[in-house]
Amino acid sequence: MKKIFRSLNHPNGWGGLPDYEIKNDGKIYRTVTHPNGWSGLPDYEVRNDGKIYRTLSHSAGWSGLPDYEIRSDGKIYRSIHHSAGWGGLADYEFR
Repeated sequence: MKKIFRSLNHPNGWGGLPDYEIKNDGKIYRTVTHPNGWSGLPDYEVRNDGKIYRTLSHSAGWSGLPDYEIRSDGKIYRSIHHSAGWGGLADYEFR
């Protein structure tokens, strides 16, 4: 199971503990170390286009557009559709 950590470029800094984990169903869940706690329902899912979409159970709802994308460097970047805009620097990375 891959875990997703904040990168040094994340607006909230680097936490050293994983915020999310990708479970065997391919969906992204908050970990118990996520600042908003663990919900038991997936916040995001990775689709075949390599982009990360909110699920219906995401706290901010489902938008139909990707919030993040996984780039060739293996890091997770905001997409231009992200509610906080596009940052150009990685928000998350796999470890």
